[in-house]
Amino acid sequence: MYGCSRAIGAWVATWVLVLALAGDPATAQSAFLGTVRGVVRDPGGRPVPLATVRVTLGATSGATIAGTDGRFELGQLAPGRYLLTAEKEEYLSRSLDNVIVTAGSVTRVTFVLPRVGRSTGDLFGTVRTPAGDPLPDTEVVLSAAGTTLRVGTTGRDGEYVFAGLPPGLYDLSFRRDGFFPLARRAIGVVAARVTRLHVRLTADPAQAGALVGRVVDSDRAPLLGARVTVVAGFDVGASVTTDADGRFALRGLTPGDEYGLQVEKTGFISYTAEHLRVDAREETELLVVLRRPVELSGAIAGTVRDSLARPIGGARVRLTAGPIFGREAVTDPEGTYRIAGLPPGNSYALTAIAAGFRAGQASGVTVLPGAETTVDFALAVDATPPGEIAGQIIDPDRRPIVGALITVTAGPLTGGVATSDTLGRYRLSGLPPGTGYALRADAPGFVSGFASGLAVQSARVTTVHLRLARGDNVGGAIVGTIVDPSARPVAGANVTIVAGPVVGYQAFSDGDGQFQILGLPAGSYDLRIDAEGFVPHFVQNVVVTVQAAVVRVTLQPNVGIGTLAGVVRNREGQALPSAEVSLTAGPSAPQRTFTDSAGRFEFDSLQAGGGYRVRVEAMGYRVAEVSDLTVLPDRTTTVMITLQPLASRGTIAGVVRDLASRPVEGARVEVSAGPAFPPPVFTGTDGSFSLGGLLPGTYTIRVSAAGYRPAQVGPLSVTAGNTTRTQILLTR
Repeated sequence: MYGCSRAIGAWVATWVLVLALAGDPATAQSAFLGTVRGVVRDPGGRPVPLATVRVTLGATSGATIAGTDGRFELGQLAPGRYLLTAEKEEYLSRSLDNVIVTAGSVTRVTFVLPRVGRSTGDLFGTVRTPAGDPLPDTEVVLSAAGTTLRVGTTGRDGEYVFAGLPPGLYDLSFRRDGFFPLARRAIGVVAARVTRLHVRLTADPAQAGALVGRVVDSDRAPLLGARVTVVAGFDVGASVTTDADGRFALRGLTPGDEYGLQVEKTGFISYTAEHLRVDAREETELLVVLRRPVELSGAIAGTVRDSLARPIGGARVRLTAGPIFGREAVTDPEGTYRIAGLPPGNSYALTAIAAGFRAGQASGVTVLPGAETTVDFALAVDATPPGEIAGQIIDPDRRPIVGALITVTAGPLTGGVATSDTLGRYRLSGLPPGTGYALRADAPGFVSGFASGLAVQSARVTTVHLRLARGDNVGGAIVGTIVDPSARPVAGANVTIVAGPVVGYQAFSDGDGQFQILGLPAGSYDLRIDAEGFVPHFVQNVVVTVQAAVVRVTLQPNVGIGTLAGVVRNREGQALPSAEVSLTAGPSAPQRTFTDSAGRFEFDSLQAGGGYRVRVEAMGYRVAEVSDLTVLPDRTTTVMITLQPLASRGTIAGVVRDLASRPVEGARVEVSAGPAFPPPVFTGTDGSFSLGGLLPGTYTIRVSAAGYRPAQVGPLSVTAGNTTRTQILLTR
């Protein structure tokens, strides 16, 4: 309960009923469990009787048998994302992944099982690496007696299937870039049966790729002995150390996958690069900048005194607004308080309350990384005692709702919370007299209730009763689990809807890290999650339909800042200088930068957390956005962005060299005549350049570089959607 007990004067009753259309009572299952119902049919719509339906969630599994009408039900399922599989003899099994089960709801699914013909059989299998990773997009050729019969490719899980084969002996061959081809001969197919053949392809060293680069410090000085390790991709665990020039080379890497690197050195912040593409017989180059640790979190501290500067012990100082709010500290006998572990920001607000004194407030408080902000309060004596809001939370049948969370959302003092008892009663004490108070009540299985325009009078109780509608059919929901990096539940995390059809809805995670926000209209929502000791986390585009959306959030400890960096290229792989890169969402404030001559960009000193979004714009190219990026404390997240040209524009690209065929780096390339005049670009280390966004027509370009004579090339014809290539020689 918020506040302290006081003697209550006369009651001023304000009876408020919040009504909503209530659905039918929930079925006789726990409000925290869900059900999957469905039917198993054949392609003609006829039921498949007595099929086995299996359900799997992690290490937990169960099964049921469909009835003679093909219908089945799996009840008493905890909320989560399940894998469902239906199978029956003489039918091909089918699986449905990411089947969402929500508390108090029924999820409906339909399986369509093709029948294995009595006169034909099927050939099914998977293609994987020696380590067991699936190999999608592998070409699979089915042949017999030297004649190719069918050609297919493996799916995302490395699976392939050839259905409806006449009984007999068949051959299969498997091909994929970066791997040795593989053939299997004389594979028997039997009528009315599925023949399974699982294979593993071995990487071809002759087609291996490489990740190379340099590791430097913030002053661009090379770092000797930094450890560079593959942490994602086909070759996890491969590791090298940098030489005296800070250089490293990871060779012999299997192409065709996105790699992740981790770079570590004692005394520096670890670096993580993700989504690095390795191509056959190619080197992917990157620059790694390691930084020394910087403390992220800050603190607010100060004293609470009376008008004569005497300390007030036992006063409560509460954060009422900011990146984190609702946290509270109590002053010691010297009147001092401290609230630590706060993310940086300039929008904090605090309220100080002490019995017998008027509340003190401070707003616009700024918290800096690794610093302590001082906020002192001088409270005036108040002979007017505070008031209270009290009442009862009931359901549509006027039965008490136990454990409802009641929050003060507006008024002279916000952030106060109380919980309803076994009789549904609650009490919010210690409220400064005033008008404009508003309440919100939340309870599992019910639509949130609201009351506004409430007045609190000194030494009196304002009575507010809230009737909550059941949440069965009123709207959707967002449910989820919040854990730390070790998968331990985070209790007391504040989950807030910050964007969507409705905003401001909040929930707090329980002891198991679980939360739920009910009664939401369908739509896309953005969430912000705050918890003491962790960096804020954003979850974007959570889609709520008639089924609840289920999210799982891993919070990172509030221990450092991070960096977001990357490279912008066109579809030919050429760097795009001067592209505008904007940080449009995430825990840190929006900001903008431009790519350098190598197409690189970097956002430094970002508040660690998830939900970052990057937007890239360049003349002549389609706008690109990359969402759901996570910046980890004390690390660098790297993203590679490829821009696609506008169909109605063209590009001039080429290489600038000297008479000895050496590339000229840093040469200025600009249009001197033509239908369009984009900003000039500069050649990269390999002398290459790309002028995009050109209207179709005839152009002349001018090239200049220090120590060389300027040169002009033209006429060059540019057509829509195409790239005109040229070679330019500069003389001294």
